[in-house]
Amino acid sequence: MSYDSTLTFCQVAPQQWHDGKFIAVATLANNWQDLSPNKFDFEKATLAALISTNEPDARLQTSSGFQFMIVSACPNAQAAAQIFMLESSLTTQAFEDVLEAVGFYSAQCNWIHSQIKFEPHQVVRQDDPGNQFLVGQFPCRADARLMASAFTKRGHKQTYWAEPF
Repeated sequence: MSYDSTLTFCQVAPQQWHDGKFIAVATLANNWQDLSPNKFDFEKATLAALISTNEPDARLQTSSGFQFMIVSACPNAQAAAQIFMLESSLTTQAFEDVLEAVGFYSAQCNWIHSQIKFEPHQVVRQDDPGNQFLVGQFPCRADARLMASAFTKRGHKQTYWAEPF
């Protein structure tokens, strides 16, 4: 059984956006220019009711149901972007789902909310005869699953998976 990440994300229509308090959960090392051309459709939006900014944002939802925003700190500068999540859904699992869905590794975050407590995971490979080998150890589930998915997409016959250690 090969591993391929099933978590994805999509834009969220305004009528589907949850009400509630959004809080910053991470600051990305990536700047606005690195993010917008690749994956996100940022739009100018007034978010004063949600957060204290008026910068472009991407309102998104993981396929597992967690809504989040990626907000540019300053789109015209080499500034980082931030990930915001509903305070009521701020869990390590939810945050790892966000990272995995958008393809960000935890190392791409300059700062992560203190409520997020990662559990180390490892990637294991199984070859055709059934021998298993440790590929690597990672600080969190999202990092390990992203790496397992990257190896699987290379098209080798081996099976890769992530598991806690």
